Formats: sequence, C-alpha cells, structure tokens
Amino acid sequence: MQILRSFVRSIRPSRVITVFLAGIFVLVSTACKPPAPNVSGTGSYNARKGQQTELYDTIQDRKGGMNQYEDVEPAASNRADLESKQLVDSARANLRKSINSPEDFVENYKEGTPLTERVKRISNDVERSVENTADDVSDAAQRGVRNTQRNTQDAAERVTRNVEQGTEEASDFVQERTRDAARAADRATDRIANPG
Repeated sequence: MQILRSFVRSIRPSRVITVFLAGIFVLVSTACKPPAPNVSGTGSYNARKGQQTELYDTIQDRKGGMNQYEDVEPAASNRADLESKQLVDSARANLRKSINSPEDFVENYKEGTPLTERVKRISNDVERSVENTADDVSDAAQRGVRNTQRNTQDAAERVTRNVEQGTEEASDFVQERTRDAARAADRATDRIANPG
C-alpha cells in the first residue's frame, strides 16, 4: 500500500495531461483519415496488359552486351584499338633491335647515329654547359661587386653622418658646460659682492 501511495504522489499532472492529449490525437487522426482508394476492376492478376516498354527510340543497334547494347563507347573502342596497335608495333620494333649476337650489335650500330656524331654532340653539350656556367659565375661576381660597392658607400655615409652628429653634440655639450660655468661664476661673484 505504501508503494502505491508513493507511486501516485510521484505522478505529475503534466505527464498525465500529455499522455491524455497524445491518445486523443491518435484517435482523431485515425478516425479522420480519408478512405482508401477503391481497387476494383475487370481482369485478373495473371493477364498481361499491353504496356509500353521502351520510353524512347533507340539510336544504337542491339549487340547483346549489358542492357542489350555495346558495353564500350565507340570512340573509346577505336582509340583503344589504335593504342594497342601502336604498342604492338613498338614491341615488334624493340624485338628487332634486340642483340642476340655480335652481328646484331654491328647492324644496330650501323642503323643508328655514328659514333663520331654522338661524340661531337656530347662535346657540344659539354661546351654549352661550361659556357653557361661561366656566364652564371660572371654574373654572380658582378652582382657581388655591385653589392659590395653599395654596402661600402652606405657604410661611409653612415660614418660621416655619425661623425657630424657626434661633432654637433660635442659642440652643444661644450657650449652648455661653458654657459653653466659662466652662470656659476656670476653667482659666486654675486655672493662675494653681496654677502648676506
């Protein structure tokens, strides 16, 4: 009995009202629903009606691939065929150039650029590289000289400014101290002349 009393005391009126309103809402929404559509007619479930299966006119011929059409786009197919033919031709050319004997090496050498021409090309490349490096070093040296001259000139100007400022400050300091000494001498003379 004690448990029932504590349970009744723990129930809040707001919870009871919420549950009551939710129940009324369920009843009203179920009772006020429009009626289900009437599904009646003639015919049977097994009989097939003439329905349109294609919604558009086809532009490709049926080939039997996925969805009854060709699986690959025609342009991609042509490109793939061309690339595969090029790869096969390149492989055949590489096989012809392979060296199986000293005679093959001599034949490949005769077909290619002569040794003297290859050496001449290499020496020209090395010569151009050396010239470019020399030009780069020369440019860097000239830039370094210009930077050094500019830095030296800036330093000289700074030293000159500092010396001028120091001279002015020293002159001002000496003049100020001279004035201070003159004032001190005037005061001392005034004290001596007017004791008291």
